Amino acid sequence: MPVVRGKFMSKFLLLVALSLQLLAFFEEDEMQSVLQVPQKVRPVTVTTVAPKRSTMPLTVMVPATVVSGEAISVAVRSEGEFVPKVSLYQFVHRGGVIGGLKNPMRTLQIQGLQAQLKLIDRQIAQAKQQQKHHKEMLRLGIMSEDAFLMASDALRQKELERTKIFNALSQQILLQKGEVIRAPEEGYITSLAPSGSYLTYGMQAASMNPTRIIVRLSVPFFYAMRLKPGQPIRLESSFANISAAITAVLPNSRSNLIDVIAKPEKNLPVGTELQAKLMIRNVEGWIIPKDAIVLVQNRPALFLIKKSKAILHFITVQKDMIDKVLVTGHLKTDDQIALKNAYMLHDGATVEVAK
Repeated sequence: MPVVRGKFMSKFLLLVALSLQLLAFFEEDEMQSVLQVPQKVRPVTVTTVAPKRSTMPLTVMVPATVVSGEAISVAVRSEGEFVPKVSLYQFVHRGGVIGGLKNPMRTLQIQGLQAQLKLIDRQIAQAKQQQKHHKEMLRLGIMSEDAFLMASDALRQKELERTKIFNALSQQILLQKGEVIRAPEEGYITSLAPSGSYLTYGMQAASMNPTRIIVRLSVPFFYAMRLKPGQPIRLESSFANISAAITAVLPNSRSNLIDVIAKPEKNLPVGTELQAKLMIRNVEGWIIPKDAIVLVQNRPALFLIKKSKAILHFITVQKDMIDKVLVTGHLKTDDQIALKNAYMLHDGATVEVAK
C-alpha cells in the first residue's frame, strides 16, 4: 500500500511540474506580445507636380459618311409653252440654260403697256405745262379757283393711271425674264417636261441630280443641340483630312442620334467613311500629367500632398491628350500633386517628397 501511494504521488508531482512549465511559457509569450515595440511605417517616396490652369476646346469624334446631294426640282417662274434647250441626262453647269417659255400673248401685252406708258407720259407732260399757265391765269383772275382745282385733280388722276400701267408693265417684264429656265446647280438632267407643253408658275420644267456631295454625320443628341449652321468642322480619314461647314441640323433622329449635314471644302468619293471632329464648347480646367491619375472605385482621382500626407482628391477628366489630361475638380495653382509612385498611395498615406 505505501508503495502504490508513492508511485501515485510521483506521477502527480510530474504533472504539476509540466503544467507550471507550460503556464510559464504562454505567459512569457503573451507578455512579449504586449511589450512588443511597434514597427516604424516607412514613407512612400514621391515626386510632385503643380497643376496648370488652361482653357481648351472640348471636341468629340463622330462617324460620318459621304453621300450624294438630293435631287433638285427646277420650277418655272413664269408661264408659257416650254422649249427645252438641253437633252435628257445632259450635264449642265450652274446657271446654264435648261430651256425657255414662249408666250406670244405676253409679248403683245408688254408692247401694248409700253405704248400706253409713252402716251400717258406725253399727256402728263402737257398737263404740267398747262398747270403753269393756269397758275398765272388764276393770279390774274382770268381763271376761277374751282376750275384750277379741277385741272390739278385731272393731273393727279393721270399720274395715278401712269403708276398702274407702270406696275403692270414691270410685272410682265419680270415674268418675261422668268421665261429663261436656268440650272440652280451643276449636275445631270434626269427628267424634262415635254417640249411644247404649257407650264404655269411653279410647275416643274426639269429635275437634275447635282454633282455636289454632302457629308451626313450621326451625332448624339447631347452634342447635336450645341451645333449651329455655318460652324466649321474637321473631317478625318486614312487618306484625306479636310475642312467642312455644317449646313443643317435635322430634327429627325435614329437611335438617339441626330442627322447633321455638312458641306466639305472639296468633293470626296460617295460612300467614303470618315470621322468628324466637332468642337462642342470651351472648357476651363487644369492640365496635369496622365501618370498622376489613379482609379479609386472606378473613379479618376489624384493625391494631393499636404504635410507629408497623401490626400485623396476625386476629379473629372475632360480631355485626354496622350501623356497629359485636362481635368476639373476644385484645384489650386499651389497644389502639390503626387506623380511618381502615385499608384502606391492610399488616402492618409505618409509620403516623402523627393528633392
